[in-house]
Amino acid sequence: MTEVENKRVMVRDTDIGKGILEDISDLEELLDYYRSGEIKELD
Repeated sequence: MTEVENKRVMVRDTDIGKGILEDISDLEELLDYYRSGEIKELD
């Protein structure tokens, strides 16, 4: 017997997808700090 899902499972709905979204959020926050001058580029 084959199971049929009514709702398509998206990557963001998986544990890996949630981790990717957290990584994106962290990187966006880091970029904001860099753009504001709160952190400097490494030599």
